[in-house]
Amino acid sequence: MVIILTTPNGWDIFQQKVLRKAAIQAELVSEDKAYDLLEFVTEGEASVHYVLAYSQSKSWLATDTLFAVIDVGGSTVDSTLYDC
Repeated sequence: MVIILTTPNGWDIFQQKVLRKAAIQAELVSEDKAYDLLEFVTEGEASVHYVLAYSQSKSWLATDTLFAVIDVGGSTVDSTLYDC
């Protein structure tokens, strides 16, 4: 089983290290397999996959398309620009 964790867009390897250690301590993954079985994606990336899975139209996702993901919630606003 591969475990995928979403993290805020501003998080980097330092925060991922903390989450990886917690997953090992919780015995979700073993220490020797943690880098193979634990993946991190940003909330912006997760939002794109959500829309791909549930959108009725996929015409917006085509070669040479530029689109933005704006995540507004809690106390932050994250924006990511994608170029296909």
